[in-house]
Amino acid sequence: MASDPERDDQELIQNLCHTWKKRLREAKEYEIKPEEDNAAGIVAPSVSATVSISDYDRAEHLKQSLLERYAESALEGVFRGIEIPTPQGICYRLQDKEPFSGKLPGLQRTREKLLNSLQLIHGIGQVTEPLLKSLGFYTINDLQEHPSFGLKARECLKIIDGMEPDCLAELVRHWFPQSHPLQFSLSCFYELSDLVFFDLETLGLTGDRPIILLGFATISGSCIDVEQYLIRDIKEEPGALTSFLQHLGPRTAFVSFNGKSFDLPYLESRLAYYGINADLCKPHFDMLHFSRRAWGKLYPDCRLGTLERLLFGMQREDDVPGALVPEFYEIYQRTGNPGPLVPIVTHNRQDLLTLVKLFLKLHEEWA
Repeated sequence: MASDPERDDQELIQNLCHTWKKRLREAKEYEIKPEEDNAAGIVAPSVSATVSISDYDRAEHLKQSLLERYAESALEGVFRGIEIPTPQGICYRLQDKEPFSGKLPGLQRTREKLLNSLQLIHGIGQVTEPLLKSLGFYTINDLQEHPSFGLKARECLKIIDGMEPDCLAELVRHWFPQSHPLQFSLSCFYELSDLVFFDLETLGLTGDRPIILLGFATISGSCIDVEQYLIRDIKEEPGALTSFLQHLGPRTAFVSFNGKSFDLPYLESRLAYYGINADLCKPHFDMLHFSRRAWGKLYPDCRLGTLERLLFGMQREDDVPGALVPEFYEIYQRTGNPGPLVPIVTHNRQDLLTLVKLFLKLHEEWA
């Protein structure tokens, strides 16, 4: 009797789901440490994370209060999402809107920044640029007839005048580090509606563990549209991944916080795990790198929560440390009580909204 490929896929996903539920119960990826050992800024993800004693105690108290509060509640009654069918199975989508009133600097101002950056021309470095400007060569335009740099200046002008984001990004990336303000200014070449602010909540720090919440925000007119795919059961992960991909277009540019090192590789790993083909080679503005350059010497660290508090005066309540997210999710899986999911969903949503605010704030700082 011939096998049914769709049924075989569903059985495989069910087996994977069972395996991960077992691993969730058995493994932890964090250590509890004294306050003084947990004061460092954000670093690249590793195989373990630390949680301070005070944060752990607050999380334990929060966990118990949530379990009591939502003991008689159904998940669908708490979050009021909708089920979305996909070729990879159903997924559960939450939607929300927030008012938006920001705007990006004009393209003319960005073009002026590029023209003022003589180091975009081969052979001009940090020493030569101020020397040329002292001689009256203030912009790349001024260098067109220079005996040594004229040809390169004219070639560079063609790229700048072409106003093609990919070509400009290649030019700037060749001469400047990824945290340079000129790199960030290239985001002005995209419409606000092209930007996808995204953030993942996962069951671990390596891409061999499932995603449990995939959140992203887009800007449409005077609104920020927040969408979150909540993985009610691990078998819904492929459907959530597929649905997210449908929101990406040829002009999409990503905005994240540490997404180049963590979120995007993680997402690629999960797509590959399920054999889902996707092209995620999009322009990517990672706000962690830019934030470190802008505020790294002013603040004790450049965690998103720290910047949120010191730049915008915001203080979160009932937040769950990222390292404890898998444990909160495991309790939901084991008990069916949706309470432990509430701070995970709230945390992810707030991260997305803060990411939008941070993006606009940095444009003000570097204007």
